[in-house]
Amino acid sequence: MFMNMHMFSKDGNARITLVRQFVQHFATGISTGASGLITLMWLARELKKIYKQEPLKYSVAFVLADASAMNYEGVAEWIGRTDPRLLNATRYVLCLDNVASSSLSLHTPKIYKDPEAARFLQTLENALKEEGVELTTRPKKIAAGEKVLSFWPHEHFTRAKLIAGTLSAEPELKHLWNRSSLTDDSLNKPALVKAVRGLAEGTARFLANSNDTKTRLTSRGDGDALDVFISSWVDFCNKTPRQVDAGMDTPAHPSTLFFAYRNVAEYMGSSFANRVFLKSLADEMENSGLSTEMHEFDVDLGGFSFSYEPPVTLDIAESRSTFFDWLILLGAVAYSIAIYLAIRGAMSTKLLDGSASSSQAPSNTSSRTPAAQEADPKF
Repeated sequence: MFMNMHMFSKDGNARITLVRQFVQHFATGISTGASGLITLMWLARELKKIYKQEPLKYSVAFVLADASAMNYEGVAEWIGRTDPRLLNATRYVLCLDNVASSSLSLHTPKIYKDPEAARFLQTLENALKEEGVELTTRPKKIAAGEKVLSFWPHEHFTRAKLIAGTLSAEPELKHLWNRSSLTDDSLNKPALVKAVRGLAEGTARFLANSNDTKTRLTSRGDGDALDVFISSWVDFCNKTPRQVDAGMDTPAHPSTLFFAYRNVAEYMGSSFANRVFLKSLADEMENSGLSTEMHEFDVDLGGFSFSYEPPVTLDIAESRSTFFDWLILLGAVAYSIAIYLAIRGAMSTKLLDGSASSSQAPSNTSSRTPAAQEADPKF
């Protein structure tokens, strides 16, 4: 399933696309899962104010794509179903990974020379720097070919000939098993606040074509609005992927019913499976002024290959020759035998000496002569 949302877009307008992938059925971590969702929703809130003021050259598309743990299949489905004219109008695709950090990395296939893409990234970097967040670009080529597995979501867009990159707190590529955890139930909230503010301000400046760093186009979340927004959605995302209670449909009142992996079949077969989570996302985006479309797709698991196989670590230690080990073993055996024989020898000698003394000691009665016995006085 993926959700396609547009903000005041018009046919023919150039477009910036913001993408966040997720796994709605399971909890794959708050930092790795919820931080991108929260950022995307807050960006929609802030950019709504910019579009109300004046018409802009660019439109913005927000994409929430499911099946991120299956080689970002939701992203691939969205690309395949989107009108090619809209894809051709896209100037940059920014995919959001875990952004709850004061040091972010932009993973991209190369340093693009496109002037609008370069201006967009430079504006983001400047705005993030003002918030105390460092942005480092890490270009790395990707393998070509349709059947090559994708390790970052932007790789699907790159193969579709679009300029794209993934913003992540991870400085290098890691398997999904290393980037997520069922016990990841918290995030670095101060860092996320700074990252969200910087991304919102940078995107707004780019859309408004403003280079004025003294005038702020977006709010700083004064009055703890951003802090409350983050806290409520963190709690909701921490519990909703496992819930089936259709009555609790707001971030302020999440259900606490835990659904383990063994209940997946029953959970997926229910009539309201995942609807609470999706409905909450759709309501939040619609309240921000977005026209929302939701599409479902099936994933054929026959012959499906996962790019996130668990890493296997093999430790190899170089050891010396076993000659000295055998020598020590033989010495220990010889020493043990010698001790054993010494003890047995001492015990045998003692026994022999005792037997000889007993046999040589004469009896007082038998050693006296008959004459001596007759001489004994009788009473």
